[in-house]
Amino acid sequence: MCINIAGYGLENCFTEKHKLKFSSIFMLVMGAMVAAMWLGRIVPSLFAGTTPESVEHYTTLIIQAMDLGIVIPAMLIAGILTLKRNHVGYFLSVLLSVKALTLLTSITAMMISMGSHDVPLTIVEIVAFGAFNLIALANVIFAIISVKQPIRYGST
Repeated sequence: MCINIAGYGLENCFTEKHKLKFSSIFMLVMGAMVAAMWLGRIVPSLFAGTTPESVEHYTTLIIQAMDLGIVIPAMLIAGILTLKRNHVGYFLSVLLSVKALTLLTSITAMMISMGSHDVPLTIVEIVAFGAFNLIALANVIFAIISVKQPIRYGST
């Protein structure tokens, strides 16, 4: 019954809101995990007064800066707003779920490539990224399945 998202309300365009609650929890967990991962690499160097090891030959940590400044806050806001049944939260949760899926799929592909070139990987990395990739896929599928079909007026 979703004719006009703006007029009808985005929150009314989904049939199964409990699956969107799953999406909101996923957003909160992903945001917290990525923040912990990046801050775990940056903060110890700040306290030690040294350059983070992951800077290597670069001048900045651009991916970490974009994740910490844009992606993680957006994920946390999306999760909170979706839990509060806010229409902006629904939009952001679905959008960022697709972003998370593409990101995790590329990381999984990178890990497969690294493993095939004898680069050592820990079992924690393999299991964690693989599991989050499957959860992100399920999250996107839940969101797509729960979208209501539009009402068609008249015959075409």
